Amino acid sequence: MNKRLLLLVVLLLLASSAVFVVTRYRSRTKSEIILAAILPLSGNGADQGEWVRRGLELAANDLNAQSGPPVRIVYGDSQGGDSTVAISEYNSLKTRYAFPLVFTWGSGVGTALTPIVNNDRVVQMGVATATPLYSTLSDFTFRNYPSASAEGSYVADALLSTLNQKNISLLSVNNDYGVGVSQALSDAFEKAGGVVNDRELFTIGDTDFRMQLTKLKQKNSQVIYLASYPNEGALILRQARELGLTMQFISSTALLGAQGFFDAAGTAAEGLLVVGAPFEGSASVDRFKDLYLKTYHEPVRPEHIYAARAFDALEIVGRIARSCTSVSGSCVRDGLSSVSGYKGASGQITFDGNGDILSNFALYRVKQGALVPYASSSR
Repeated sequence: MNKRLLLLVVLLLLASSAVFVVTRYRSRTKSEIILAAILPLSGNGADQGEWVRRGLELAANDLNAQSGPPVRIVYGDSQGGDSTVAISEYNSLKTRYAFPLVFTWGSGVGTALTPIVNNDRVVQMGVATATPLYSTLSDFTFRNYPSASAEGSYVADALLSTLNQKNISLLSVNNDYGVGVSQALSDAFEKAGGVVNDRELFTIGDTDFRMQLTKLKQKNSQVIYLASYPNEGALILRQARELGLTMQFISSTALLGAQGFFDAAGTAAEGLLVVGAPFEGSASVDRFKDLYLKTYHEPVRPEHIYAARAFDALEIVGRIARSCTSVSGSCVRDGLSSVSGYKGASGQITFDGNGDILSNFALYRVKQGALVPYASSSR
């Protein structure tokens, strides 16, 4: 009898412990805030996707070092920003996780997911989404990346006022990003009195751009604006120099990858002008640079603005989600709509009614495989 009683007590204790562990696990899981991210972790733009991932992880670590529910990011690979793949990844993540927000990279991905996230009442935060088509009123889409409309106005002014160039041609990837950016620049440039001599398109995955470049050479434009991703952009610059094109190329940071881009472009990248964002002069920038260096053992460069934008986005979203009584897309959306004057690593952030931000820009030049401010590079 004593043995049976002892065995019964042991079994009861084990069962009680199991219930405690399961209850504790469920409690921890329930309080965890899960956010999704669909990035180009492979293929074209993978360097930028990695920078975004690093920025998100830095912010998650920063938030999780503070009090409050833990924040975790679950990832999907858009394989170079393929919108069809991105939709599949989004749907796959939705079957496995409940999340109020998804971070995305790329104009095509952003526009393709817009009707889906609006239907699901999930916030989409574009951290590298330029197309003006993404700008929609009072829905679940936001971005802390400047619209091509704003960048186009800056580039047009820089071409006419800073560079004294009145004739340009456009060479663009034929997708939402390339067409949207080129059209925005064309509209702003012609409105300010400039002339667009020619517009040429190419497709992602192309490797021979000599036909388009030969046409542009014949137009005698002073500047070619290049709307491209890193893989094609490096080849275009090399082939342009091989064909003897001497005009100035200018692009946004979407053209840039890590060292592989500069290795592929070689000396043809020298002198390339790049429109980016100011990335210095505040305590928030200094703090981000310090965190990035300590974590990844790599100094921050101007092209790491992708990481800074992702870092800011998650810092903002994480705080909003933690303040929600019940974490939902609607609560996060309402919180984002109230963000004004947030001082982040990527600049001051205020979301307007379209979910867009006002942005400042800076002009850089490639010098010996690195971006340097345009003014100092001219000395």
